[in-house]
Amino acid sequence: MNGLGLGFVIMPCIGATIMAALLWDWRLVVAAAFGGLGIIALGEYLPEALRVISLPIVVGVVIGAVSLTPRLFTRPSIDIWSRMLWALVPTFVISFLFLLINTSGA
Repeated sequence: MNGLGLGFVIMPCIGATIMAALLWDWRLVVAAAFGGLGIIALGEYLPEALRVISLPIVVGVVIGAVSLTPRLFTRPSIDIWSRMLWALVPTFVISFLFLLINTSGA
């Protein structure tokens, strides 16, 4: 497995999936998104090892939360698999396109 694929695609998808599996209310998802943005803002002050591991996961949480919030706001009774799908698909697409654009030299 390529290190770029792990850091830029797999770890954000894991973060988004875990967030969607644990949070069931749109207010909790919004709180997770803003908490993730706060951790990203503090990334400069984190130790190198913690930054390399945690920031891709937190980015996945933020992307998944942003895409899941409108769905939970309009229909709060969706099941766990729907929540994970609504968070995982946009996170995968965004992170894969980010990796593709940055490694292709375009």
